[in-house]
This record gives sequence, C-alpha cells and structure tokens, in this order.
Amino acid sequence: MKKITAILLMGAITPGSLSQVPLPVGPEVRRVQDPSMLIDESRTKIEIFPSKRVEIARNSSGQKYMSGKSDVSPSARIGRQPVLVFNHAHQHFGYATGEIAFKFKSNVAVAVAKAIVPGAIAVGKDFFVVNVDTPQDILDVSRKLSKRGDIAWVVPTIKYLPYSAAARQ
Repeated sequence: MKKITAILLMGAITPGSLSQVPLPVGPEVRRVQDPSMLIDESRTKIEIFPSKRVEIARNSSGQKYMSGKSDVSPSARIGRQPVLVFNHAHQHFGYATGEIAFKFKSNVAVAVAKAIVPGAIAVGKDFFVVNVDTPQDILDVSRKLSKRGDIAWVVPTIKYLPYSAAARQ
C-alpha cells in the first residue's frame, strides 16, 4: 500500500515540477545563403563562399586554427589562401584547399583519367587526386565527376578547424 501511495504522490508532484524547468534552446541553425554554391560531400551540404578566404595560424600550443576571413574576388586563385566553406549538417565552418579526390568503379588507365580531368594524379588503384585553381572549379569539377556513371565517389578536401575570436562574424 505504501508503494502505491508513493507512486501516486510522485505522479502528482512530477508534472508540476517538470513544467517549470525551461527547455534547452539550441544554437541558431545557419541557412544556405547561395544554393548555387552547394556541393554534396557524402550526403552533406557543403556551401562554398568563393569571396571569403581564411588564414591558417597556430596558437602557443602549436594547434592550428582559422585566424580570419578576407574578402577577395570570387574568381581569385585559391593558392595559399583556402576558401571558406560551411558544413550545413554539422553547422561548422571549414576550408577547402582546391584538392578533389575521386575513385573509379573499375580499372581505368591513368591516361583515361587525365583525359577526363586534366592534371589528375594517380595515388592508388583507380584513385586519383586533382588540384583546381578557383572556388568555381571546385564546384564544376566535383559536379562533372559526380554525374559520371563510372566514378564511385568524389570528395573535395574539406578541413575543419576552430576559429579564433577575431575570425567569428
């Protein structure tokens, strides 16, 4: 009988006390700014910001971080200033270096791969890497390769690092 009374008493007290507990509110979800600059990396929407570049720096512990965003022409070469990207699934900024890896489904001669993507370098069996010059090239080459039926996967190289306080906007 004491157990039943305790259960009923707990049931009567619990709903009122739970209604006063504030629900946690998550961070605001960042929306896609330019759908034309989206690529699909492993079923994840990655948005490229062609006019935003980051600088990679190291803190006193030697850890890398993105130190800032600079505005450049969207058609500027990537070079040593990686392109700012945003992973919409994980809600995290990162950067692209212009490297794109891709793998064929079956044996393909290096000459064939280079005919499909000039500058492609074989790094393994049916596995190639190409470096492109501009943010638009990342989109164009990734989309071109993704549409081919003889290619198993295409992955632009994206790296994720924390921002310094000065880099957040």
